[in-house]
Amino acid sequence: MLGYGFSHAGGPEVIDAIDLATPAPGPQEIQI
Repeated sequence: MLGYGFSHAGGPEVIDAIDLATPAPGPQEIQI
């Protein structure tokens, strides 16, 4: 499933479920 969150790079991008394990500042998974 896809979610709109902030990557570890600090920018908003569409992330895949595998990126949920990525340490990210702020909201990581917002269902859209």
